[in-house]
Amino acid sequence: MILKLEKTNEEIIEKFNYDKYYKLKDYKMASSLNAINISNEIIKAYLKKEEGLDDADVALRVYALLQALFVSVDSLYQIALSLTSSKSFININSNKNLRELKYIRNDVVGHPSNRVVCHDNAYCILDYSNITKEKFCYTIYQEDGKKETKTVYIEDLIVSYFIESNNFLKELLNVNSIKQDKKELIDKYTSVIKRFYNYLDYKQALDEFIDLYMTYYPSANKSQHRVLWRYELICHLLRYNTKSKEEKDIILHAVRLELEKIYELVAGIPFSIEISRRLPRSISAFYHTLNRHPELHIYLDNLTNTADPLFFEAISKIYKVCQMEGNSSIVYLNMVIKAYKDLNSDLIYSLALPIISYKRK
Repeated sequence: MILKLEKTNEEIIEKFNYDKYYKLKDYKMASSLNAINISNEIIKAYLKKEEGLDDADVALRVYALLQALFVSVDSLYQIALSLTSSKSFININSNKNLRELKYIRNDVVGHPSNRVVCHDNAYCILDYSNITKEKFCYTIYQEDGKKETKTVYIEDLIVSYFIESNNFLKELLNVNSIKQDKKELIDKYTSVIKRFYNYLDYKQALDEFIDLYMTYYPSANKSQHRVLWRYELICHLLRYNTKSKEEKDIILHAVRLELEKIYELVAGIPFSIEISRRLPRSISAFYHTLNRHPELHIYLDNLTNTADPLFFEAISKIYKVCQMEGNSSIVYLNMVIKAYKDLNSDLIYSLALPIISYKRK
């Protein structure tokens, strides 16, 4: 399966015509395509069936493979930026294995002797003598005595990369061959978000916008397009089942943030409107707690990505302070923590947006 996916990847990359970009001195595209080609060769080298490999040989291959995958993902983002001036066509976060790739690479290859866990020193030790072509294990040790062992299945990483890369690159080929005026899209979506801020029915207008968007990108899916992914997040939020007015206000605020993110993706500029909406009481209390306790700001970096292995530990530390203060921020944090424990990645991300949006003072 991997070899078939890799062959497809090479065929798609060839259609982008590296020589053309190089001759045009479009070095961003040329270097990105070149990096992906080199990564493909590294993957093929890793998969070769060779006898007599010792521990050092296998470790060397794991290091090279993780770095190659890491570089390839970065190159995909650069291709998207070069061709569309936007990252809206790549959505690595929708793939669990690729979301975790950055952290695995940093643990094992990037900074094993200088990791930071919730701003305490930590150290990664690779189980060097038990690496196989199929998997490897490593343990993160913290200075407070905590430790965590992780097992990484290599085929899962490679397959995930090729599936996402192939889908994404195919779509970019279509986008690159059909240049369309986006004014209609921007006008349509501006109407959606204005309806939301004026307390009008925005959902039907949003659905109509998505129908129009799909005429521009008929083969798109949410794993490739951030616009479609965020639309799915909004639908997920609107299905949130609660009778609590405070929780409903939090959900509506999260929807608002998603709508603004979609505008930025479609229009290519930050959203700005004179009409304002008050923050939900629970989120406002949460922000006030962060303002009073700047020492908590160091944990916010671990909450910008729900795949961060330190996400739960960081939010738990903030939760303890909010709990001691006894304010309504607990309502909001309980929703985030419940979504995390339920392994509901889409809901976790949307509910965590107010944390990401917090302006540090």
